[in-house]
Amino acid sequence: PMLMGSDKGKAPVVLMEPPAKKQKLSCGGCSQGASWMKLNMGQHIPVRVLYPASMLARLSNNLQALPAEDRIGLLADSYALCKAGSLDPMQLVSLLQGFRGESNDKVWSELNSVLGGLDKIVRQGLSAETSSAFIDFVAKLVMPAF
Repeated sequence: PMLMGSDKGKAPVVLMEPPAKKQKLSCGGCSQGASWMKLNMGQHIPVRVLYPASMLARLSNNLQALPAEDRIGLLADSYALCKAGSLDPMQLVSLLQGFRGESNDKVWSELNSVLGGLDKIVRQGLSAETSSAFIDFVAKLVMPAF
């Protein structure tokens, strides 16, 4: 079962067809006039969701409207898809910017994992200038929480 929702409400439960790498889903009108749409609401099933850039940007701009488990899931999915080469790294960076001011400790645990993984990549394979820019980016992300 796939649960979907938006700022306009929840969609009827949709049963996914196994094995489905890609599947069109109907949200029963919950996307009409919505500023964001989230698939796998509540993170009830073990599936990664790759959003189009426009949907990911809308979610990033409305993160605080999502429950903590959905913020965690969105972040975990985006990081995993980025590592797999399915998501543009700049989209992950844009999503991370939406977490400024995050106050939930469980979301911060996931942020810590993602930022730690990115830090390893930056330090091992990128220039000192990029590393410095990453440190500045993380500082701006973390400071509002403290």
